[in-house]
Amino acid sequence: MRAIQIGHTFVIFRKLPKKIVGTCRRKRDIIELDLSQDQNPAKTFVHEMIHLLNPKWKEGRVLQQEEAVWSQLTEDERYNIFITLFGGQNA
Repeated sequence: MRAIQIGHTFVIFRKLPKKIVGTCRRKRDIIELDLSQDQNPAKTFVHEMIHLLNPKWKEGRVLQQEEAVWSQLTEDERYNIFITLFGGQNA
């Protein structure tokens, strides 16, 4: 397990139950990402941040917002999220 802090939010990298690639604990500002699964961790991070910022939203609305945000990001912005998560190191 590895953890980083981004602002007030802690991001924990650890194995999660099967088919869960990310989760958040809203009351503690914690996001957990599972890097062992075949998903884009930067996009999953965006998804979980939307959950933190909009705790009353249902999953469908979060998914719609994730797609809207992700589609508007440039390649450089997406890369910067990745670098923020991994500090320029290979995961």
